[in-house]
Amino acid sequence: MKIYQDNLPPTVEKVYAYPAFVGADVPARSKHNGLPAHSHSQWIGCDCEVTKDDLNDPKSTAYDLSKLRYSDEWDILRLSKESTTSRAARNRIAKDYGIRWSAFNELPGWMPHSSAPFDPMHCLYLGIVNRLWAHVIEGGYFQIEVPGKKRDICTLVSRLDMENVPLPPWALHADDLGYYVAHDNLLAPIKAISPNRLVSPVVTAPFDLRSSPEYLRIVIAYDRISLLVKRQT
Repeated sequence: MKIYQDNLPPTVEKVYAYPAFVGADVPARSKHNGLPAHSHSQWIGCDCEVTKDDLNDPKSTAYDLSKLRYSDEWDILRLSKESTTSRAARNRIAKDYGIRWSAFNELPGWMPHSSAPFDPMHCLYLGIVNRLWAHVIEGGYFQIEVPGKKRDICTLVSRLDMENVPLPPWALHADDLGYYVAHDNLLAPIKAISPNRLVSPVVTAPFDLRSSPEYLRIVIAYDRISLLVKRQT
């Protein structure tokens, strides 16, 4: 991200930030590349060999970019493979290095850092959750009064072109009315929906889905969220 473009004022020093593509906050066992999380006891999860002790040491060169020590990806693959030999090896390597085995390591030419396309935790999941909370819950549940309904029960309806949204069939099941229901499973259906089309425009209940199957209704009732989707015929 450029703020001053290439003409930096004399009082501004150029710094480099590591994008959160492969350094997620989730445990290594839940990541596609098996690398340590930021919460690991020793490693900070990025692609350099800087540990938390280095960051806490006033005399350390961890913040000196000219002395940055990049991680050896072949060494990561070696440790990852070694962790599959026994439970003791898996626990030891996870404790000392924060590295777990990843099925992606079986792909020819795959490297834990340079081949990782994106981090779903930061790039996909958090974007959807933020959109849902800021625009659906805060924008509708906390601000829209529904006639004849209590304050804590609100129905939000969003126009959605279902032809362009490949909802996963394994995440939904049909009820007696022909609607596809996914109770308490918000991520699976919504991750296929483009966030910028999620709640635009928003109208309030009451609304008959059976007469307008091109709508996605998000029902927020107390702490329960259900998705009722009618497939277009």
